[in-house]
Amino acid sequence: MKYCIKCGTKMEDDVELCPKCNTPAKLTHGHHSDEAEPYNVDTSNPYDAKIKFFMILKTILFGLALIPLFWCIPMTASISRRLEHHEKINVGFKICVLLFVSIVAGIMLFARKEETKNDDVAVK
Repeated sequence: MKYCIKCGTKMEDDVELCPKCNTPAKLTHGHHSDEAEPYNVDTSNPYDAKIKFFMILKTILFGLALIPLFWCIPMTASISRRLEHHEKINVGFKICVLLFVSIVAGIMLFARKEETKNDDVAVK
């Protein structure tokens, strides 16, 4: 019996090419000939490539999820500071909060009565 140098498939002695991978037969009777290289049997699991794909995909998606987080942190800090100091929050910023941070907080910002430092002095 011959063995394929690439996939290790057993072959009949009169076969010149491996029936599985079409590699020329160089190994005879289970022994290496002088010019032949040892065969590498592919023992990889068919799920290995899929596992790697999904791991890479999840890593990319997780990385993309961090980008909005980098928006949310400064926006939350800015809103907190403005609320504590009774500063006016413009409409564009409220829309950004509504879309990118929290729908509920954005709606509440629109519903809230604006009280700024200038409102402390009553104009009659």
